[in-house]
Amino acid sequence: ITDSYWDSETTGFAYSGTGKPGGTRSAPTGGRNTAGARTTTALKTPTGYAAPSSGNPYANWNWDVDNDANTGTAGNDNPWHFGTSSEYPVLQYRHNVGRQRLTAEAGDSQEAFSGQPVTLTGSGGLVPGFGVLRSAETLTYTWTQTGDAAHPRVMLSGASTARATFTAPTGLTEDTTLEFTLAVGRSGPETYTATDTVQVRVQAVLPNQLLSLGLTDAEGDAVGLAPAFVSSTYTYDASVANQIGSVTLTPVALANSAVTVNGAAARSGSGVEVPLKYRGNEIVIVVTPPGLEAEDGADGNGDSNGDDAEEATPCDEENVGGKVCTYTVTVRRAVPPRLAFSARSLTIDEGDTGTYTVELDTRILTGAVTIAITTDNPAVTVSPTEVTLKPLDMAPRTIRVTAAADADRDDENVVITHTANGAHYYDVVATVGVTVNDTTAPPPDPAVTASVATLELREGGSGRYTVALAAAPAGAVSVAIASDNGDVTALPAALAFTADNWDTGQWVTVSAAADNDAAPDTATLTHTASGGGYDDAAAARVRVSVTDDDRAGLVIAPDELAITENGSGAFRVTLGTQPTAQVSVAIASDNGDVSVRPAGLVFTAGNWDTGQSVTVSARVDQGGGDELATVRLTASGGGYDGLRGNVLVSVDDRLAPVITTMRPGAPAGVSVYGPAGSGARATVAAAGDATPTLATGAGFGIGTAVGIAVTRGPAGGLEVCLPVADDLRMQAGAAVLTL
Repeated sequence: ITDSYWDSETTGFAYSGTGKPGGTRSAPTGGRNTAGARTTTALKTPTGYAAPSSGNPYANWNWDVDNDANTGTAGNDNPWHFGTSSEYPVLQYRHNVGRQRLTAEAGDSQEAFSGQPVTLTGSGGLVPGFGVLRSAETLTYTWTQTGDAAHPRVMLSGASTARATFTAPTGLTEDTTLEFTLAVGRSGPETYTATDTVQVRVQAVLPNQLLSLGLTDAEGDAVGLAPAFVSSTYTYDASVANQIGSVTLTPVALANSAVTVNGAAARSGSGVEVPLKYRGNEIVIVVTPPGLEAEDGADGNGDSNGDDAEEATPCDEENVGGKVCTYTVTVRRAVPPRLAFSARSLTIDEGDTGTYTVELDTRILTGAVTIAITTDNPAVTVSPTEVTLKPLDMAPRTIRVTAAADADRDDENVVITHTANGAHYYDVVATVGVTVNDTTAPPPDPAVTASVATLELREGGSGRYTVALAAAPAGAVSVAIASDNGDVTALPAALAFTADNWDTGQWVTVSAAADNDAAPDTATLTHTASGGGYDDAAAARVRVSVTDDDRAGLVIAPDELAITENGSGAFRVTLGTQPTAQVSVAIASDNGDVSVRPAGLVFTAGNWDTGQSVTVSARVDQGGGDELATVRLTASGGGYDGLRGNVLVSVDDRLAPVITTMRPGAPAGVSVYGPAGSGARATVAAAGDATPTLATGAGFGIGTAVGIAVTRGPAGGLEVCLPVADDLRMQAGAAVLTL
């Protein structure tokens, strides 16, 4: 909203005079008039008003905003709404409907060919949001042709509606653009109009194109073409009633263009009668431009050197006018002749006969119609196989159908085909369906028998049973044997029975393959018969149970280990059979001085037989003597829940006990003592010292790494004394002493 107080400017639109309803008004100067202006600050102080009045900052606001001399507050000139004294004024939209805007849309530009129908689609009305029409007002639409007066004028149909049509002018020598104007008006107390224009470019017809093409039937009625004729469309369809014997074609071409219809010369604008057959009525119109003789290749100079051969090819969408144009009209019967039957389907029993009638559904006036009758099954025959109907003898003909008995036990479906020719019947085809019920007694249930209902096998083993038929077959019978488990197979896979051996049992050998899992297997053997009347006959089934020879378990190697203190050993674990799912194996030692790594293993169906290593380690302890430990393995999952295994571990204590207390009177070095009378002897040496020294009182300094070699160790071991002065530290397991 501009020219009001409620915008970004500090001065607003105002009329001179009182400005209140009934006051005088004058046009603004330069788009604005500062008379009675209100500042933005004043607008933001909405206090002390109840209605526009003097002394109120919003007084004089209800002016004649639409300039129609209607300033009454009861009318449409009260754009401001005043609420309570704490609110700002709100601009509300109200003005005279008579000034509402109109729109007109004539549509997008178009292109057309000469003679082609063109539709102008317009729209328009009130601008959205500008109110509604009054009860006495209506919208009007008016199309007129405008533009260059030298252009051909057309006759508009529906010119007073939103959609108008016309036919693009013919006879143009060049492309022409036509202009049309749509006027949308509002009628009532006051009249307002909006307009818009649209252009239609009409492409001219070339010398090798038709201006128009008319078609009428033998009764003088016009026959429509599909699609509607335009010069650049060369293929059409037409439909006529069944009784029409001919059509008249009227081609119109530019002057001096040559026209032929089905190879015979025709005059532009003159009708050519074309006789119709029942089918295959294709009419070919050829248009040759002046100076081009398509038949012999002669050019405008009369020579016959063939230099026009390429130009004589049929025109297409890119036609430039120097070629021969060929138009094709295919005429079809709107309601083709048909055959009528007393029944379109027939049901008879095998070995029995049924009948139906056939006749023409339209009367023939001349000639005769012959109907040939055939079947697609030699076991079903018809009589007669041909009938002839004439104008004076069109009574329905009775057809007898006979179904011979056969050896199978199947119902059959047969199609009888009728092909009529003659008069206006041309290859008219119709069919009758026949269902033949088989009367052969069904085989017993089960028709295929087995000597056993169940068969028990061990994995890797086999067993046998016999199969026979329950009744004599009508011919050769084949019995296929199938298993629903790939580990259980039956041989042979098929058995052959005849009328001579049908009741003699034939052996079937069933084998169970060995697998890696520990789960028992089951299988079902099915027997499917075919031929000799046994197709889809009921057959016995054999149930096979397979006892598995595998046992689930943990395979541990070795299951005993001998290690020394501060040493280690290893064993490997695999599964005894392929698991059904992932298997977890937990590993733990019952001795705190013996540890295992890792503490658990995981096996799957892919790695169950691949050994996984477990390391067992013994730490150095402060006691003497050998130790024993048991490493326990517990499995879970994959069919291994609760299965256990053990590894027995013996630990050899080869180190003499180490005593870290000073003996009274021991020298400040390394001292080695043995029990009295033991004869124990030991020597000590510093690292790199080639001369070992008798251990007792060796006197090595604090912090020196020494080696102690025991030559004669008593069963009770030796006593090693170490000085503890100067913060001597000894880390358990470190190579401080080598015994």
